[in-house]
This record gives sequence, C-alpha cells and structure tokens, in this order.
Amino acid sequence: MAAVLPASVRRTDKGRFSKAKTFIRNKNAANRLKASWYALEKQQNEKDERDPEVCSGFPLRGRQVVELNVLAEALDGGCEACGAALRLSDCIKETVSGLGSLLYISCSNSECGETNTCRTNKTHRSIGTTRGRPIFDVNTKLAAGMLHAGIVPTHVNELLSFINIPSLGESALKAREREVGLQIENLAKESCLKGLESERSLWKDDSEKENVEIGASYDMGWKKRGKARNSLTGTLQN
Repeated sequence: MAAVLPASVRRTDKGRFSKAKTFIRNKNAANRLKASWYALEKQQNEKDERDPEVCSGFPLRGRQVVELNVLAEALDGGCEACGAALRLSDCIKETVSGLGSLLYISCSNSECGETNTCRTNKTHRSIGTTRGRPIFDVNTKLAAGMLHAGIVPTHVNELLSFINIPSLGESALKAREREVGLQIENLAKESCLKGLESERSLWKDDSEKENVEIGASYDMGWKKRGKARNSLTGTLQN
C-alpha cells in the first residue's frame, strides 16, 4: 500500500520532498518567469515582422566601419571558383574582429555555390609573425587614436556602443596598443636624433671637429630646508 503524504509536504518534479508553501512559491515563480520569457519572445517576433531588413533575410545588422574601395575590389573580383559576380545581399555569415569583419558571400551562380571570404578593411601582420589571422588596420589605428586622446579601452567601447558599432575586448585593444606603442617609441627616438643633428649643424663652425659645443638654457629647482628655490627668479617658494 502506497504511503499517503501529509498535506504540508509536496513532491517536486525531480522526486524530492519539500514543504507545501515552498513548493507553491517556487512553482509560481517558475510560471511567472516562463510567462515573461514568452512575452519577450512574442515582442521580438512582432518587431522582426515589422523590420524590413529581417523580412528580407539579410543576416547583417547594426553599423560597420567599412573601407569602400577594399570591399568594392573584393566584390568586383567575383567568385574564386567560377568568376561569377558577388553580391552583398548574398552574404550568409559574418565574423566580427573589432571594427573589421570577414563577410562570407555565397556565389550568385546556383550551379557553383562557392562561399567566398571578403574583408571589409585592409589587414596586416605583426612584425615577425606569419601565422594566424591577419590584423585589421582599423583596429591598430583605433589603438593609436586611443593613445593620442589619452583615454582607456572602457571609454572607447562606451563611445562605440552608443553609435551601435561592435566594440573591442580590452585584451584586443591592449594588444594593438602594444603593437603601435613600439612604433611610436621608435618614431620619437628618430625625431629626437633628427633634432639633435639639426641643432648640431647650426652650432657647427667652419672647423671639422667631431665634438661640437652647443648652448642650452634650462630651468631647475632644488630643495633647501623644506623650501623650493627657483633658479630663474632666485626666490624661495613654500
């Protein structure tokens, strides 16, 4: 004979026993969550029905940074297999890499069906690397602009999110920052050497001496018993 459960005890779907109040509370919460999920799904479906882009079946959404000449050259080049024309509307998939993208476009020739890969921006490789996916130039330029503006990856992604452009991960931006940072340091060193050579040529006399005396003006300060002395005015500053 089967045991009869008391009214204060219920069995869950997984076979566990729980108090009747707890069982009813959890069941009501699950029903509310399910109802809210169905409502959101219904709202999204109604929105998609009103959206002409969704109705057309075009998979790309949002805004992208595109170099028009690069994309136009890839589309005008035609299919790699049969040479048939490529159309942007035949794009079946997109791989986003920062501000650049790889578009997978199906051949317009129904007998071919080849999937072609088109880049939206120019690419390059880091110095000394030959393997892996190429780096989009626009991502490196974004890192250079971030350094020039004196902001951090969080600020960059906040700006991109407001204009509905895919953002970059902090690690990706830091990698591009390290890449462009080396070039900026090298350029700064070259600029300093050019400035020194130019100054040397201005101070160089008619003699062919290797060492040239160069005049310079500078300012400095030093501590004196808790106060700072200014070398230009000769006054003490607290």
